[in-house]
Amino acid sequence: MKKYVPILLMPVLLALGCKKNDDLESDKNYYQLYEVEYNKVNAETRAYATFRENDATGRKVELKGAANVKANTKIANTTTEDITRYYWDLPGTSDVNFILTKNYGGTISNTVRRAEIGDINITTVYPEFVPKSEGLGFKWAGDPLQENEKLVATIISGANLVRETKEFMGDSVYFTPYELSEISPEWVTVQLKRIKELPLENKDHGKDGKMKVTLVTYTYTTLQ
Repeated sequence: MKKYVPILLMPVLLALGCKKNDDLESDKNYYQLYEVEYNKVNAETRAYATFRENDATGRKVELKGAANVKANTKIANTTTEDITRYYWDLPGTSDVNFILTKNYGGTISNTVRRAEIGDINITTVYPEFVPKSEGLGFKWAGDPLQENEKLVATIISGANLVRETKEFMGDSVYFTPYELSEISPEWVTVQLKRIKELPLENKDHGKDGKMKVTLVTYTYTTLQ
């Protein structure tokens, strides 16, 4: 009879293990992170949502059971690389309303508004070719930077394999020949992002979080 004990206990252990796994997030409060990037050139929007247990250092949450998140009423997408990072591709550059539904049935609403981020334009007009030996820079114009805003410039190789990025202040930015050394002489994307962090509108039972809104614009040139 003794040799049958593990077999009899196995269904019980499996049931307990499954229950613990299924209920892992249902009784937790979430740290919410919402990100919205407005593409000014293509008039498109990419939105993201990520949740963690309790705070920014907590374990990432995979929404299961009745739990889900929608953006402008649309169901989220995920990738096999990270099933806990939810995303949406949306037409236009409208406000994005995120609705998080918890397993117990409650909902939490937070909205990222396009008006929260100021405008940007790259004003530099490049010649047909730019020698790498001269470096590469540009000037920009737009609304003055506000609190919790920053500017990030990036030079991206044509094959999108190499990029050089820097945060800057003022109305211009410059990449030295040394900083461009890893980028091949080819066409490149000159990108400017304006990024702002916002507080949550509604927390999950007092747990913190943040919203990040980005406006991106870009132009092209060819390095030689």
